[in-house]
Amino acid sequence: MTSEHQHPRLLPTVRKRARFIANRRSPKTVLESCTLLGNIKPCEDEDGLQAGYTVTAKTGNAVERNRMKRRLRHAVAAAADNAKREMPGPQKAICGEIILIARRRALDISHQAMVLELTKGIDRLLSKSKKAATSSQKAPRPANG
Repeated sequence: MTSEHQHPRLLPTVRKRARFIANRRSPKTVLESCTLLGNIKPCEDEDGLQAGYTVTAKTGNAVERNRMKRRLRHAVAAAADNAKREMPGPQKAICGEIILIARRRALDISHQAMVLELTKGIDRLLSKSKKAATSSQKAPRPANG
């Protein structure tokens, strides 16, 4: 089997509601098939990325919601692998939590298009997280004197 046809390992799942709530104020990017939220950064740890999936009841019935989550699970695993391969520098892994809020379009879009879209979304989140980390570090105030 070639590396193209191997299935990527699924990411560990965020299951606690508190973790979803904690990520509400994280950097966000809106895609065609879903919305991505989360604080992620490059790191050395291979198992550092976790993913949480949300599909609201207004998106569809239970069968459609489960299909959307299943498709997102496989697509985000492949997209995370793609993003790791494209990362410059010595760090070849991504750490943090990513929350995917599915949209109705997640049922219609092809798997390849969804993986490509999620890869771009993860790259955007990485750059937004870097900006947020650098902007949160305030310059020290000059001493009075």
